[in-house]
Amino acid sequence: EERIETIAKLEQLTQTYPHNEEIALRYAKGLFNLSCDQSLEEGIKTIARLEQLTQTYPHNEEIVLEYAQGLFNLSCDQPLEERIETITKLGQLTQTYPHNEELILAYAKGLVNLSCDQPLEEGIETIAKLGQLTQTYPHNEELILAYAKGLVNLSCDQPLEEGIETIAKLGQLTQRYPHNEEIALRYAKGLVKWLMRYNQ
Repeated sequence: EERIETIAKLEQLTQTYPHNEEIALRYAKGLFNLSCDQSLEEGIKTIARLEQLTQTYPHNEEIVLEYAQGLFNLSCDQPLEERIETITKLGQLTQTYPHNEELILAYAKGLVNLSCDQPLEEGIETIAKLGQLTQTYPHNEELILAYAKGLVNLSCDQPLEEGIETIAKLGQLTQRYPHNEEIALRYAKGLVKWLMRYNQ
């Protein structure tokens, strides 16, 4: 296949010019793009190659970000147990690169997706991790929005009384970020879902 041949050429260039990080970054982008269209099994192998590249260039955060985004995409297709491992790797990256907010956001989105498929108690823990991230990065509204989405999803699975507490957190977010209509929309959705359940 042509794409695999292209990746092989990029890999060869990276090995020939290991000091040229622009070439290594192009290789990383190529691996990420390839992984997007592969089966889960093939994608895992490609992301493993990306991981090796980040180990060679750990100071190059653009390469690390390609890996992080690859992990996120991979996690969307994995069964729950494997997904937990993948999101854990993403979490470890955020500890190594705590100032890289794009990476933090990939982790946050992974946590939201993970929480959707977890049993309630584990989902609560996952959303709590997301809440902690929002306290560390209160200025990052994309992160706050991810948390809001997680809260809406969580409220749907909780008993009514706990659900209303979760919806109240959404209300607090809306007050803290009154100019962000996406967050307000999540609050509105949460209220409607709660009302529908209350009326049953």
